Amino acid sequence: MSFSPTLALKKSLDENWVQLMIAARSMGISKKEVLHCIRQLQKQNKRKIR
Repeated sequence: MSFSPTLALKKSLDENWVQLMIAARSMGISKKEVLHCIRQLQKQNKRKIR
């Protein structure tokens, strides 16, 4: 697995996001699918709070 040099230099990049994307990639899950799942979870959490 290779990463671009600019990615490694970005200090503002969230380490948790990087680890999530590495895990997702290894399971064949796309960034789009990860974002969809996160958005669905956010919607569910908002409904629980109300």
